[in-house]
Amino acid sequence: MPPWAWKTILTLTGSHSEEGAQPRNSQKKGLMFIDVKIHGKPIRAMVDIGATYNYLASVEVERLGLVVEKGAGRVKAINSTVQPIAGVANSITMTLRWVLLRARPTFLSW
Repeated sequence: MPPWAWKTILTLTGSHSEEGAQPRNSQKKGLMFIDVKIHGKPIRAMVDIGATYNYLASVEVERLGLVVEKGAGRVKAINSTVQPIAGVANSITMTLRWVLLRARPTFLSW
């Protein structure tokens, strides 16, 4: 398993609407997206190899059926305010094309 798989942290944003959770057009901003599966359900993910955290909208957490436990701490993304973490999900199964990752990425929610 690649070392980054153990460090992956996905942050769940409770303040975003369902519209905000839609994949963005990668052609306009030069962003790269890939299709992955979390617990067997498809999701489109932005690739950012330099990011400390990966973000996931709370509507996606519900759709993917992730179990969120109470979390502590705060998170700040670029161009946003500091927000408290509301929850953490562990033991996530993620598939990238044909590679199955059974890591312990942490999903944070605020």
